[in-house]
Amino acid sequence: MKLWKHTLVTAMAFIGISSAVFYSSCEKDSCADLQCKNGGTCAEGFCRCPSGYEGTVCETAVATKFIGTFYGHNNCQITYPMVDTVDVWLEQSPDRVKFVQHSVIADTLSGTVSGSDLIFTPTTSGNFYKYTNANIVGNKIMVFSQESQNNSNTNVCSFTGFK
Repeated sequence: MKLWKHTLVTAMAFIGISSAVFYSSCEKDSCADLQCKNGGTCAEGFCRCPSGYEGTVCETAVATKFIGTFYGHNNCQITYPMVDTVDVWLEQSPDRVKFVQHSVIADTLSGTVSGSDLIFTPTTSGNFYKYTNANIVGNKIMVFSQESQNNSNTNVCSFTGFK
């Protein structure tokens, strides 16, 4: 009788452990609990965001990090450094913004956000202004360079500002 009890206990333990291992080794769908937003799709447990959106579930428009007021300094080749302010606001979600620098407030520029870069649409007025390399660092610091040309004089400026 003792042998039967020992055999029965061993068999039950074996079945219990085998069942636990078998049940826990089942592969679950890594996308089952992930709800991607704004047209994002799940692949291998991660959201693949459409152009213009970012975040773990594509919840943030890329332009969001640029929107706000940046206070900083504008340093130019042919003029003295000066305190300046830049305002950026959403023109069209998810990636189009408007941009105005207070020292040249007459020039409101449009741009498209791509990752951490802001690409401006070229504009020409009185003076020719070309903004290049505008980017955001850590969602708090904006850096951009500006080249202005009037006749044969060219002035290159760089702005660094903080939210």
